[in-house]
Amino acid sequence: KLRGRGIGSYLEVTGPPDSAASVPYEILADDREAASGAVALRRLAPEPGRAARSAGTKAIPVPPGDFALLTIRLAGKDALPLDDAAVLARVRRDALRVAWIGEPEPSVARAIAAGPRVSGVRAAEEKDLAPDAFDLAVFRGKVPARSPAAPAIFVDPPPGAVGPFRILSEDAPVGGRVAATDADLFEGTGDFRFLAEAAARRAEPTERGASVALARAGAPLIGRFREGGDERLVLFFAPEKTAWPSLPSFPIFWANAVEALAGGSALRFHRAGEPAPIAWRGE
Repeated sequence: KLRGRGIGSYLEVTGPPDSAASVPYEILADDREAASGAVALRRLAPEPGRAARSAGTKAIPVPPGDFALLTIRLAGKDALPLDDAAVLARVRRDALRVAWIGEPEPSVARAIAAGPRVSGVRAAEEKDLAPDAFDLAVFRGKVPARSPAAPAIFVDPPPGAVGPFRILSEDAPVGGRVAATDADLFEGTGDFRFLAEAAARRAEPTERGASVALARAGAPLIGRFREGGDERLVLFFAPEKTAWPSLPSFPIFWANAVEALAGGSALRFHRAGEPAPIAWRGE
């Protein structure tokens, strides 16, 4: 819960010179009114190149108490009411349980375990993957007979089908430009030129819904798809056979991947008036 103690707000209101003497505001805690008042306006002296206007400011302490959602909004009328409210939300940040199935790969396991929300990475068998027993499953070098009832990551799976991708027995050609197309996974990771010569399995998307998150010369190195409502990620190479584990981008990528696949309803905030990208993974 958010606690009002120590939280403050600052309102700044501007309007035309003939605005009302004050603009009312209200503070809501979990949709219940916690405080209300008004911001007094005064006419400002004209400035060169600017239209005459009125303005007012007010610092408001937030009343004490526990709440999950705090809303501060103005009650005045203007041409764009959408920017008359500010919301502070408590984002659920439960610890995530990760199951590791298959061959060990310490570099990946350590990077996942170092994530800010991961409670630990536990070795498991396929028979242990009961619903609600874990939040994310990582399969190293294998594909389960039954699809797990949770988000999953497949690291260097063998030839065969993984969701909408078909993995061939031959290696993918090396060389060429490596490009990332998934902002959620690669935010803050830099470029991936070091994977230009890395060994990887050749993979092909065979159905709709297959998304190539990282490609080399157009061929997938990392794929992403949905299955039964859960996110899936596939790495068509073994990270420990590359220079990636020694680079700063390695733990950043895995933290991003865990959050993107198993992070739930984490919120992202954007300033009013700025474009806000939306990831669409529906039909």
